[in-house]
This record gives sequence, C-alpha cells and structure tokens, in this order.
Amino acid sequence: MMTSSSKKKTRCCFFCCFHRGNHEEKEFEEKLLSSENENDSLKTQVANYQTTNLALEENLKVEKESSQQSASSMGQQLSDVNENLEQAQANAASLDEKNKELSERIEKVESDKNTLETNLATLISERDQAREDQAKTKLELEAKLAEFQELLEKKIKDDLESRQSLAYNSLVVAVDEGVKEVNYTLDFIASEEFITHTCCAESAVEDLSKLDGELSKLSSTFETSNDSLELSHLIHAFSHRLCRTLETCKGACNRAPPEQGDDLAEKCHILGNDSVKHLHTIKQEYRKPEPDKAVLQTELSKVREDTEGMLRVARSLLIKSDDINVDEIGELVEEELNATQKAIQEGAQKVQEMLEKARMRDTGVKLEVNEKILDSVTKLMAEIQQLVRKSKVLQEEIVTSGRGSATAKEFYKKNHRWTEGLVSAAKAVGWGASTLVEKAEIIMEGKGTLNELKVCSNEIAASTAQLVVSSQVKADKESTKLADLKLSAKGVKTATADVVASSNFGEERINEADLMNFNDLSLTQTKRVEMNTQVHILELESKLVKERKKLAEIRKRHYQLAGESEGWEINGD
Repeated sequence: MMTSSSKKKTRCCFFCCFHRGNHEEKEFEEKLLSSENENDSLKTQVANYQTTNLALEENLKVEKESSQQSASSMGQQLSDVNENLEQAQANAASLDEKNKELSERIEKVESDKNTLETNLATLISERDQAREDQAKTKLELEAKLAEFQELLEKKIKDDLESRQSLAYNSLVVAVDEGVKEVNYTLDFIASEEFITHTCCAESAVEDLSKLDGELSKLSSTFETSNDSLELSHLIHAFSHRLCRTLETCKGACNRAPPEQGDDLAEKCHILGNDSVKHLHTIKQEYRKPEPDKAVLQTELSKVREDTEGMLRVARSLLIKSDDINVDEIGELVEEELNATQKAIQEGAQKVQEMLEKARMRDTGVKLEVNEKILDSVTKLMAEIQQLVRKSKVLQEEIVTSGRGSATAKEFYKKNHRWTEGLVSAAKAVGWGASTLVEKAEIIMEGKGTLNELKVCSNEIAASTAQLVVSSQVKADKESTKLADLKLSAKGVKTATADVVASSNFGEERINEADLMNFNDLSLTQTKRVEMNTQVHILELESKLVKERKKLAEIRKRHYQLAGESEGWEINGD
C-alpha cells in the first residue's frame, strides 16, 4: 500500500499534468482530492482503533494475568472488557468495511486517473501531430508562395519587356511612317506639279508656330519620360504638322519675291532633311535601355533653329498695311464677294454655251474630249459658286457675332488686317474661275493646250484653301457654317482634280489619235524622224528653262503690283 507521503507526491504530479485541463477535469480533481483527504482521515481512525485495540488486548492480557490472581474481582471487569472488545471488534469490522469501500473508490479514482492520463497523452500526441502538420503545411505554403512570387515577378518582367517591345515597335512604325511622309512631301514640293500651288504668308507663319509647339512637346518628353508609346503619338503629330508646314511654306515661296522665295524654299528642304535625320536618331536612341537625352536634344535644337529661321523669313513676307485706307475696307469685302459671285455665274453660263456649241460642231474623239473637259469645268464652277455662297454666309455670322454694338464697317475697319487677307482670297478665287473659263474657250477653238486648264485648276484649289484659311481665322471653331465652308472647299478640290483628270484623259485620247505609224518607214526615214524628235526635245527643254525664269519674274512683278494696288509696303524688290 502507498504511504501518505507518496500519495501526496502522486497527487501533486497528477495535478501538475492536468493544471491546463478543462473545467470538468478540475472538478474531478477537486472531488478526488476530497476523497483522498477523507480516505486519509478514515485510515487515521483505523490506525487509532488498531492502536486502541492493541492497547485493549494488552490490557486484556494484563487483566487475564490479573484475573488469575483475582478472578473474582476481575470478573465484572472482564465482562466489561469483553463488551468493549466486541464493540471494538465491531468498530474494527465497520472500519474494515469503510476501508474496503475507500480502497475501491481509490481504485476507481486511479482508473479514472489512468484514463485521463491516456486521453491527455492522446491529446498531446494529436496536438504535436497537428503542430507538425501545421509546420509542414506552412513550409509547403511558403514554398508555393515563393514559387508564385517568382512566377509573378517573371510575368511582370515579361509583360514589361513585351510592353516595351510593343512600345518600341510602335515608335519604329511612327518614325518609319514619318520619314516616309516627310520624304514624300519633300519630293512633292520639289516637283513641277507643285509649282502652281500657292499659299499666303500668314498661313505659313501660323503653321511654323504650331510646328514649334510640337517640337516643344518632344523636348519636354525627352526630359521627363522614356515611354516609347507616348513618344510615338507625338512623332505622328510632329510628322503630320511638319509635312503640312512644308507644303504651306513652299506654297508661300511660289507667291513671294524670288530672293525671299528661294531662301524659304531652301530652308524647307533643310528643315525636312534635318527632321528626317532627327527621326532616325530617335529610333536609334530608344533602342537602347537608356536613351542619350543630350544627343536627342542636340538634334532637336537643330530642327528648332531651322524652324525659327523659316519663321523669320515667313514673317518678312507678311503684308504691311499701315497705309491702307481702312475706311473703305468694309465696302471692299462686300464688293469683292459680290463681284466674284457674279463672275462665276457668268463663267458657268458661258461654259454651258461652249458645251452646246461643241456638241453641234465637233465629232469623234474631239467631241468626246471636249464634252468631258467642259463637264468637269461645269461641275467645278458649280462647286465654286457653292463655296462663295457659303463664304458670304460665314462672313455674315463672323461680323454679327464679333461686332457687338458696332456696325459691320467698324468691325471690318477694326480687323482690317484679317479683312485684307479675305479680300485677297476672294479676288484670287474670282480671277481663277474667270481665267479657267477663258482658257477653256481658247481650247475649244483649238488654240490652247490642256496644260493651261491644269494650271488654272491648281490655282483655284490654292485660292480656295486661302479663302477657307482666311475665313476660319475669325470664325467660331464649332460653327456649323464653317464646317459647311470646309465641306464646299473639299468639293472644289475634288472638282479641280476632275478637271486635271479630264485634261489628262484628253491628252491621252488625242495622242492616241495622232500617233504615227512607224512600221512603213525606212531606215533613213526612221533616223531622220529620230533626229528631228531629239531636236524638238532640246528646243522644248530650252523653252521650259526660259519659261520658268519668266514665271519667276512674273511672280516678282505680280507681288510688287499687288502690293502697290492694295497699298502694301514692300520691303525691297
């Protein structure tokens, strides 16, 4: 049997193992402690009874010895002792029963304790397994997270490289298209076809100023961003603006005095070539991880210097209006627009008369050519009539919205510089229409050439553009009447192209009809025809050079006469 001290140690160990148990275990422990305390108490009582019993037995022995000596005196005492002994034995039996019961309870408590210890061990084992599983799961999740982060970083890197590649490809496309567009424009303005295109100096100055704005955007982007996609949009805008500016400035050259015109024309080609070089530099630098901004800015500065040089020349071509009679300028606008409209109406009627005569007079290829040409001229005159009508409507809107409480004459007088450009444009349109009719009549009589119609058509297209530009300077950008005028200008442009196309068609048909049959010529005759043709070509080339010089002198004189007639101040010859 366990001693009281060992049981207390066991109990302490037991409670130390279960001090973190649940509430039910605590209650059970309290009951167990109470039972053990009671068991100890009962055991103490049993020990006491046993001690008493031993004492009694000792006393009985003494009494027996004593009884032998004095049986008579001790009989009564023996009887009392026996009774006490029986009582003690009964008490001992009762104590034994209680001891047995307590032993059973202790065994049950020990059994429950073992069960709880087993359950506790199971829980601890499950807890340790759970912690091990948790640690294993944590490691797996950390490994997966690391793998996912690696994949995510790779995807981000791939996406960034893909975006950079797409952005650079977009930049390459923008640069290549820009270079192609600028080179085409340079070839176009250098061609004989462009020699008939004209434009006012005001438009050239305006376009050069806008081009300088695009260059400023490029410069800012070089300093603040390496985004190829953003730069590609700016290059598109820059290329379009550059080509428009080159055409406008070269058109202004065709109306300028020879010296200034040649200077501006040369600067046009320098600007175009430097811009192409700069576009190639952009493509080369942005192929690198870090573009060399110093190189880009240096190239850009050269283009800006070219632009500023052209702007100085273009400003020198602006009309000087200090001596103009501004009191009469308002009336002059109405007179010119009405005169232009009247001239166009008379020209359209005259073309119809020529068409009727041609149908009565001509046959075959000549009738086919004349009909096609006069039909295209008729359509062009109708488009010009529509353009002038819509121009007048827009002018009325401009004056109404801009004059306030002032009169129309006061508005024109206040804005006389703009009015001068409008009058000049209206005159040019009217003169072009009248000249076109005159040339058509000469051609119908078999005296002129179809090239004259082409020149007149191109002149009308340029004058129309000048009229639209002059009108939109003061017009509201959202005006529907301005939109109508631009639409009519497109119609005029299409119609002039039809006149040129019909002229080309006429030349082809006439050449086909007049083409010689060389099959019957001998060797000597073929050689003679070849030599005569070569001589004719040389004569035509010589005549072409002389006519170009003549054209330059005529333009110079025209510039001077126009200035004198309008009261302009002309700086030099």
